[in-house]
Amino acid sequence: MATRSSSSNPSPYMAEMRKRRGPTQRQVAQAMGVTVGRVSQIENGEPAGIDVLDRYGSALGGDLQLVANFADKQVKLG
Repeated sequence: MATRSSSSNPSPYMAEMRKRRGPTQRQVAQAMGVTVGRVSQIENGEPAGIDVLDRYGSALGGDLQLVANFADKQVKLG
């Protein structure tokens, strides 16, 4: 059985990661092209699509990787 390296809901960790990396919610919002309120919603667990999570990660200097885990194989989807 495969295990997950992190929660299926990354939201609790997102604000913590942003704070460790340094940018404010305003800076992240500007980089994403959204409002500060939307960044707050994302960080507080409001539903967000993969495209939004990708932009959030990019605003923090990272990149989103989508991986499918099967019993016998792991496949990188994006």
